[in-house]
Amino acid sequence: MPEEQQQNFLDNYTYHTPYSIDVFRFNNPEDIEQYMNRFRKLPEKINFLVFDFSSAEFIQDVLVPTFNLSPRQGEDVTKIIRDVLLCYIFVVDMAKEVQNRLSVNSDIADNIASLIISKLFAPAIEDIKKEQAAAFPNRIKTGQQTPDEGTRPTVNQR
Repeated sequence: MPEEQQQNFLDNYTYHTPYSIDVFRFNNPEDIEQYMNRFRKLPEKINFLVFDFSSAEFIQDVLVPTFNLSPRQGEDVTKIIRDVLLCYIFVVDMAKEVQNRLSVNSDIADNIASLIISKLFAPAIEDIKKEQAAAFPNRIKTGQQTPDEGTRPTVNQR
C-alpha cells in the first residue's frame, strides 16, 4: 500500500483513548508535559477510562457503528469524553457539545451522551460526580441550566 494510502487508513481507523487522541500533536516537550500533567491528578477509576484501550474500543466498536459516525466524528466524541473527564465540559452539557461538534440532531446527541454515561462512565460515575461537583460548584448546588435549555415554569401548589 502506498504511504499516502497507508496514512489515510491509519487516520481513519486508528483507535484513540481520551488521552492518546491529542498526545502526538505536540512538538514542544513543555506542551507534552503540560498535557500529561492534566491527567496525573485524576482519581484511579477516571484515570482508567482515560488511558485504557477499552475506552477506545467502546468509541470505535460501539458508538461509531451504532450512530453511523465518520472517523472524524469518532475523534470528536473521544475529545468530548476527555474534556468531560477533565472537567472542561460539564457532564450535563455533553449532549449539546456532541450536537454542536458532530453536527447531529438533538435526539442523536442525547442518545450518544446517554450511552456514554450509562456504559462507559458507569464504573467511575461516583468519581466523575465528585470531580464535576468540585469543578462546577455553582452548577451543581443551584441546579443551574445551560442558557440553551431555558427554564421550566414552576407551579405553586397552594
